[in-house]
Amino acid sequence: MKKYLNKALFYYELYSMKWVAALTFLFYFIVAIFSISSVNQEFVDMILNGSKHYYGYGLDTISFMIVNFIVIMILTFVAAGSNKNKTYLFLTSQPLTREQICFTKALTVLVTIIPAILIYYYVFVLNYIEYKASFDLMRIPYETIILKQFIVILTFSIVAITYFFIVNSFASNGIVSMMLSIFFIAFPLLMAGGIALCDIYKISMLNDIKYKLDIFISNILDSISRLNIPVYKLVIMSLIIIFIMTLVWKYLILKIYKKLDIENMNRIFAFKTIGKIIILLTSLVISFVPTTIFYAMLKSFNYRSSFNTILTSVLYIIMIPFLYRIQSKFINTFSKA
Repeated sequence: MKKYLNKALFYYELYSMKWVAALTFLFYFIVAIFSISSVNQEFVDMILNGSKHYYGYGLDTISFMIVNFIVIMILTFVAAGSNKNKTYLFLTSQPLTREQICFTKALTVLVTIIPAILIYYYVFVLNYIEYKASFDLMRIPYETIILKQFIVILTFSIVAITYFFIVNSFASNGIVSMMLSIFFIAFPLLMAGGIALCDIYKISMLNDIKYKLDIFISNILDSISRLNIPVYKLVIMSLIIIFIMTLVWKYLILKIYKKLDIENMNRIFAFKTIGKIIILLTSLVISFVPTTIFYAMLKSFNYRSSFNTILTSVLYIIMIPFLYRIQSKFINTFSKA
C-alpha cells in the first residue's frame, strides 16, 4: 500500500475535490429522498391492491447503479483533470511515481463515493426505522434488502472505478476519456443493432438470437432488481469480484501507467497502437449509419435481398478505411496543435 499511496498527494486531492464531494453528497441525499417517496408509494399500492410481492425497492437498484456509474465517471474526470498531460508533467516533477499518481487519484474517487453511498442508505435506514412495524407486518425483509443493495452498489462502484481508470490510461485528454468510456459500453449495442438493421443474416436466425439475448439480459436484470440471492452468496461473489479488480489494478492498470511516456502525452491517445484500435472501432460504428440508410433505400426499390446485401457490404467495406484515414488525420492535426 505504501508503495502506491502518497499521503501528501492524497490529502491534496481530497482538499481540491471538497466542493465536488459536497455536491455529490447533496445529490445522493436528494436522490435518496425521491427514491424513498417512490418506494413508499409502491408499498401503499401493494397494500391497497392486495399484492403479495414487493419489487419496488429492488427495481430501484438498477436505476441507482446507472446514477452511480455516471457520478463515478464525472468524479474520475475531475480527479484525473481535463488536461492530464500537464497535470502528470507537473506531478512527475515532484518525488512521485506514475503508479502513486494513478492509485492515489483512484483512491480519492473511492473515498468520495463511499460516504455518498452511505448517506443514500442512511436515509433508507431511517425510513425503515420509521415504518418498521408496517414492513414487518407485511413480511418484507426491508433491512436485508438494504444490506444486499449496499453490497451490490459498493462492488459495482469498485468495478466502475477500475473500468474508468483503464479507459483513462488510453487518452491524455479528460473529455476524450469520458467519450471513450461511453463508447466502449455503447459499441456492442451499436454493432448488434447495425447488423440487425442491415439484415445480413436470415430473419429467423436473428429472431432466435434476439430471443435468447432477451432472456439472458432479463434474467440478469431480474436477479439484480429483485436481489433474490442469499446474503452470504452475495458477500462471497462481491469478495471474488473485488479480488479480481485488485489483480487488474496490480497487473494491468498500474503497469500501463508505469509505461506511460509523460513527455509525449500531448497527443490525444497515450499509446499509438491503442489509438489505432479505437479509430478502427469508431470507423466500424460510424459506417453503419450511412450503410443502413442506403440498405433501407435499396430495399424499398429492389426486392432482391441478396443483391442489396452484397451492395451494402461493399459500401461498408469501402467506408471503413475512408473514415479511418479522416479520423487519423484529424487526431494527428489536433495532437500537434
